[in-house]
This record gives sequence, C-alpha cells and structure tokens, in this order.
Amino acid sequence: MTENSMPLVTFALLAYNQEEFIAEAIDGAFAQTYSPLEIIISDDCSNDKTFEIIKAKVALYEGPHRIVINKTEFNKCILGHFYNIIDIAKGGLLVLAAGDDISYPDRVKLLADVWSASYNTCGVISNYDLIDVEGKITESNCSPNPASVLVEDVFGKLGFPDVHGAGSAYDMAFVRKLKRYHNRSYFEDTFMTFMIYLYGREVKKIDLPLVAYRSHENSISNRRVAKVSASSISAEQIKSADYSASKYELFQFLRGHAMQESVDASNERFNVDALEAYVIKLYFRAFWIDAGFRQRLCVLWNQSSDKEFFKWMAPRVFGLSFFVLFKISYQFFARFFTFN
Repeated sequence: MTENSMPLVTFALLAYNQEEFIAEAIDGAFAQTYSPLEIIISDDCSNDKTFEIIKAKVALYEGPHRIVINKTEFNKCILGHFYNIIDIAKGGLLVLAAGDDISYPDRVKLLADVWSASYNTCGVISNYDLIDVEGKITESNCSPNPASVLVEDVFGKLGFPDVHGAGSAYDMAFVRKLKRYHNRSYFEDTFMTFMIYLYGREVKKIDLPLVAYRSHENSISNRRVAKVSASSISAEQIKSADYSASKYELFQFLRGHAMQESVDASNERFNVDALEAYVIKLYFRAFWIDAGFRQRLCVLWNQSSDKEFFKWMAPRVFGLSFFVLFKISYQFFARFFTFN
C-alpha cells in the first residue's frame, strides 16, 4: 500500500495541568513516522501553563503532519475530553496519548497496521515502558492485564485484553455510533472495553512497548499514599470511594444501555447476572463509608463466596475509623517484625 493510499489516522494528545511534561509528549507526537497523520493537541482547560507551552511548540513545528490545537471551554474530565476529540477528529483510527507520556516514533504505524488488517478490530493496544518523573525507565515492556473480571465474567472472553488508556487506539466509525455517557468520568478505557465487547467486536494487542507511560503522584492511575498516617489513610479511603462512585455511575449507564439494546442476538455470551453482581459490588465500594454497621455486615455475609470482595470488605465492616486503626496497627506490626 502506497503512502497516498494509506488511511488518515488521528493522533490525539490529551493534556490537563501537565506543564512539566507536555513538551516531551508533543515531541513524541511530532516524531511519528506514519503518514497521513492528523495530530490534535488538546488541553482540558488547564489552570497552569500547559496550553501556552502547546501553542509555543506548535508555532515552531515545520514537519509533514497536520496539527490542530484544541482547548475545551471547561474541564470535562477524561471521558468528556475524549468525546470532544471525537467531534473534531478526521481520521479513521484514533490513537490516544496522555500529556505526560511519550509515544515512540513507530507507534501510530504499528497500531494502524493491526487495525487495518481486520474489519472486526475496534480497539488496538500495546505494551508500554514505565518511566519516572525524570523520564528514566523503571520497568520495561509492561503488558496490560490479559482480561479483567469485567471481561471474563460479563462477556466470557477469557484471555482477551481490556483496553488500556496509556496505549489505546479506536476505530472511529465504531466510536461515532456509540451512545454517550454525559457525566464526568475518568474511565474512557473502561467505557470502550465494555462497548467493544458488548457489540461482539475485538481488541487486538501488540506485544511491544510503543509508549513510555509516566507514573507520578499526579497521574490518574497513581493513587498511592506516600505518608502513612491516620489522616492520610482516611483521605485515601474517601478518595477511593469517590473514584468507585464515579465508576458505579458509569456502570449504571452501561447496564441500562445494555438492557435497552438488542445485543443478545449478536453477543450470546453476554452475562446479565454477572453484570448485575459487578454493579452491586461497585455500589458498596463507593458507599461503604456512609452505610450503617448492619448494612455492611449483611453485605459481608451475602458476598462471602467472593473471596476477593470479602477480603476487601472484612476490615471495613466496623466503619472508617476502625479501618484506619486496623491499617495503622497492621503496618506497625509489619515493620516491627521486619526489623526484629
């Protein structure tokens, strides 16, 4: 296939308050070897200098790719920002990148090759290198999990990968047909994983690192607490519950959408009961702090057959204060026996 006959691909760089890293991310976008390529560099209404750096970098660009600068009118969070990109992208394949990650030069080319080889492929992901704040590789050739509980239990696709936001690409014809979820959400990759498998389509995976994924304290996926104290543990649990609440609201939408759509004929392996069970567990992960002791105890009893959920729920059954005390005591004794 000659360059002139290659399909247009859109590379979308999504940024929010990433002034420290956005220049490197833009350099990775500009270095892509695939052509024809549209590069959209979009800022989700940052309150730092991210957008100013974007404009300065683009003003100096003299390469072959078509560059589009975009800024949302207000902060839309990741899924809303994703929809905004869909509305302006021209390519047949949408390759996503975060404003603190670095895409390697052949990333778009290799993703596009896999996508174009199969009509049923609506998502393509790759391995990634993990880098620190300074850009040094801390783990090489990391692989996204082969399949989550969601994929295995709800869709029965054992061994099939989830879409992973750090290295994902989507078929635009498929994406444009999807019903949209309009609440603020971090989970564009969860949303797309569900929709792709709901409609019986496929996700393909490339076993090569095509992007350097940066892990730091402000990244979406990094939710570790650096300082161990009662206040930090409590704050982390509240933050985690809010995170689960956002995911619960998304899955309420996805469950309703799945029930309304006549997808059962095209996807016989869709398991409604498993989806219901998943949503129930999300609900209690989101609202356990506000629940009463009796309600938490009932949940623990009813979910006793689910070892993973039982292990999570058991130390929380007496409430947040008890959990904080339990966590501090556990860490104290763990350190004591380690050093002695």
